[in-house]
Amino acid sequence: MGAAHRIPGPRSRAFMAPGGLLARGRFSHHHEDPTMAEPKPFSESLMCTLTEPELAERADRAARLQYDADKITSEAKLASKAAKDRVEKIEAERRLLLSEVRTKQGYKAVECIAKADYARGLLETVRLDTGEVIRSRKLTPEERQKKMFPGDEVGGGAKKDAAAEPAATKGKRAKAEAAPAPEF
Repeated sequence: MGAAHRIPGPRSRAFMAPGGLLARGRFSHHHEDPTMAEPKPFSESLMCTLTEPELAERADRAARLQYDADKITSEAKLASKAAKDRVEKIEAERRLLLSEVRTKQGYKAVECIAKADYARGLLETVRLDTGEVIRSRKLTPEERQKKMFPGDEVGGGAKKDAAAEPAATKGKRAKAEAAPAPEF
């Protein structure tokens, strides 16, 4: 191919110059195919004045988007609060465990009994695994009354006035007295 048969490129003087190929309509800036006889239409997004229905449609869409954004923001805040609460709970447990590891001591369920020491006037809570007294307090006046027989009410087996009995005791005694005697 010699220089005479060469087609000028889109940046050459022969192509861009006034009266050149572009100016004579032989090439479109969108379609650089020189064999194309007629350019095909295409669509391009350009600024235009909107009609009333187009404006109404866009306003409605903007309102729906604002509602959706507000709803998502609200849900995110609730989810964030729930997540924050969960993290705080986890952090509290972690701090407790680290404290137990550091001190080498922690809380466990241990079998205990409450034992009255009438000589000293104390009610003591005693661990069954070690026999250690873990807590003690003074006996109340009702607790100071010794029971003479198992199952006796407070007061050493003597019958008390029914009006002076606590309500919980009245119900138990009334049921026991109302129960029919076994027949032989």
